[in-house]
Amino acid sequence: MNCAICKGNLMPIKEKFLVTIKDQDILIKNLEMLECENCGERYLTPETDEKLERLILKYKQGNIPITHQDIIQLEV
Repeated sequence: MNCAICKGNLMPIKEKFLVTIKDQDILIKNLEMLECENCGERYLTPETDEKLERLILKYKQGNIPITHQDIIQLEV
């Protein structure tokens, strides 16, 4: 798979990913994604996108215990 911007090689990485839901910042740790070796553009794989959506749904449903912090940190 190549980068849509520069056609460079994509390499798998694990990185932090910040999501904001209803004015609440949620930091997702160790999210698997692909990063272009050339330009640094990042992409979520379909599998990672599914994991992220399930995690966000659990959060919205109240199935993830939270504390009142500026940023909630979750592990994938």
